Amino acid sequence: MPYTATIDEYQGDAFNYRGAGYRDAPGVLGYTMFHLAQGSALAAYGALTSANDLDVYRLGWLLPGVYTFQVKPLAWHSASSIAASATPSMQILDAQGLAMAQASSSNGTLAFTVSQAGDYQVQLGSASGVATQYQLSYSFAAATPNVAANVVAQIGGTLTEGQTLTAIYSFTDANGSAQVSPDIQWYAYNASTQRWQPMAGANQTSYLLTAQDVGKRLAYTVSFVDNLGYLESKASSATSAAIAAASVPVDTTPPLAPRWSSQSAWHYTVNPHVTLTTSLGVIELELFPNAAPATVDNWLAYVNSGFLDGLIFHRVIQQFMIQGGGFDPNWVQQTDTYAPVVLESRNGLSNLRGTLAMARTSDPNSATSQFFINQVDNLFLNFDPSVPTSQGYAVFGQVIKGMEVVDQIAAETTATIAGMSNVPTIETLIHTAVQSQAGVAYSATGSIAIDALETTGSWAYSLDAGQTWRPGVEHVLTLSSGYYKADSIRIRQWDAAGNQSVSDAHVDNALVVGATGLISGHVYEWKTHALLSDVQLNFSAADAPAWLTVSTDHDGRFTAPLLEGTSATLQAHKALTSGDMGAAVITMADALAALKLAAGRNPNADGAPVSPYQFMAADVNGDGRVTSADALAIFKMVQGGSVSTASQWLFVDEAQDFWNEAFHSFSLSRNALDWQPNLLANIGTHNLVAVLQGDVDGSWSASAGTRNLDVIDPGYFSDLAAKLGVPLAQWGIWAA
Repeated sequence: MPYTATIDEYQGDAFNYRGAGYRDAPGVLGYTMFHLAQGSALAAYGALTSANDLDVYRLGWLLPGVYTFQVKPLAWHSASSIAASATPSMQILDAQGLAMAQASSSNGTLAFTVSQAGDYQVQLGSASGVATQYQLSYSFAAATPNVAANVVAQIGGTLTEGQTLTAIYSFTDANGSAQVSPDIQWYAYNASTQRWQPMAGANQTSYLLTAQDVGKRLAYTVSFVDNLGYLESKASSATSAAIAAASVPVDTTPPLAPRWSSQSAWHYTVNPHVTLTTSLGVIELELFPNAAPATVDNWLAYVNSGFLDGLIFHRVIQQFMIQGGGFDPNWVQQTDTYAPVVLESRNGLSNLRGTLAMARTSDPNSATSQFFINQVDNLFLNFDPSVPTSQGYAVFGQVIKGMEVVDQIAAETTATIAGMSNVPTIETLIHTAVQSQAGVAYSATGSIAIDALETTGSWAYSLDAGQTWRPGVEHVLTLSSGYYKADSIRIRQWDAAGNQSVSDAHVDNALVVGATGLISGHVYEWKTHALLSDVQLNFSAADAPAWLTVSTDHDGRFTAPLLEGTSATLQAHKALTSGDMGAAVITMADALAALKLAAGRNPNADGAPVSPYQFMAADVNGDGRVTSADALAIFKMVQGGSVSTASQWLFVDEAQDFWNEAFHSFSLSRNALDWQPNLLANIGTHNLVAVLQGDVDGSWSASAGTRNLDVIDPGYFSDLAAKLGVPLAQWGIWAA
């Protein structure tokens, strides 16, 4: 309602007591009171906590009239240390907070006359320089009747199906409007009931006429609440005639989602993945946009628009390939939604077992949505420069999981159905095709081509995941230098009739635009030097928090682009596996080793120097020291149970210097574990060392088949130790 009291302790009114607790400390509480009719009164309670304390009530919009205030000391809250001791002074302020002449009182009673409607406030101050509790009340000497608003409401536009009507209105109110813009509601006249009925969802100033409106007359109401709390409403005149049908059919079909493609030279450091969930299992595919950029962009457009969902593998040949992306279970061929792509068969990729390629007709540049997966090596499908008629088939991806599902689909019994040969007699359905991993790409000039646009329509783009939209120009989107998260760029279009595209095009890849360099490296376990896959690396730049997440591959490698001249904070995380927490990894030997470290003793049975990574592994409670409490925590970890501490992987930049040249010892000790887990990464190589908390004796071992940095580069650690000037003992290497 219209009147607002704002005070820094508590407020209530004579008719509806509201408790909010007593506070002597400053702070602002506010609530809106009920409309005050003639003879009603407000009672508010508060406290002035010092000589300089001021309490201010906003009274709201007051019409001309006489208003009476009274304030008196009142110990209304016994829990306070402030007593009721002196009568506060009063002052009336206008909307700008300026004191009004002849509108102040120091004896507790104040009557003032409002000659001009507006916002007013009453201010209370300490009268004798002492704190006091008080009660404030005021009332109207006269009623405040509503002053009717002056509203003009008309309808503009052509009364024909497919056209847009516009609510044209203006309003003034002596009481003032409590709303920036009024509420609009469109109505249609129902001839059978002879009544006007509200139209669901028709609440905007514009209204698009559809076939359902033909033959009806329309009107609208404009409504708002004034500053006294009165609802003002005015209906427009009805349309002068019933809505006429369009002379030609009205386009009500929404256009397709646009398609984007990398127009400039993009380089991918992380390839996108697509997961096909089929009726026989899951197939995960890695796409190769660096080799086949147009083909990958095209196929991702079909994937991300949902086009492939619900289609079948309609052609399968044992010891050859499986093909899908063109037919539904009723053998209805789907209409391609995007223009064909230029053949990219000369990209150096071969049609080997497990590769993903585009199907096409005899026209080399005819591929659209249909694809196939090679079940065997089909080298005759490759481009052959020695055979003029052999244009080849473009390979653009590879199965990385689920090849057994491909084999199972290829083994299905087939027949000739609906004039098509090699059709599985039991359909294999593609339930969903989704992009399951965002790619990461960078470009010096971030230019994206937009096609599949209707010629007479328009398009817009968003750089913040659809929160704000900007109009597109021509058919190219040129990105400014910076970082763009996966799915932050979206594109939509409208046709000439104003229909919005059925869905948005999503750029489900992280992009970096500008002069870029690369951050890259390996992640390995400190003692075994085994390369760790599935380590998640989160990058944040100064102007792009959490803009990118990448994971290490099966060789423990990662690569990410970074703008020149900037740095990124790098955080690493790896989920624990059953092998990390196996019975042979964290044992009682680790608890004993931690206890020895806490006592200042060497826990290594062969007398090898203590590695700084062992101190990190021992400090499981994270307090920067190794004490008996850590040994007890590791003991509980071994025993298990709800009170045990959970282990985790820690990650350290291998270049971090732990060696104290002056004392010829490692700087980490049982009483001082000072190291930086969040790494500041610049362009270049940044290898990370992984330490499993709790594994103090370094008994963790990698799973079978894991590659080892010692095997890849036998001299790696001797060279690293010489470069950093530290002993090899840091990485668990020492002479017998």
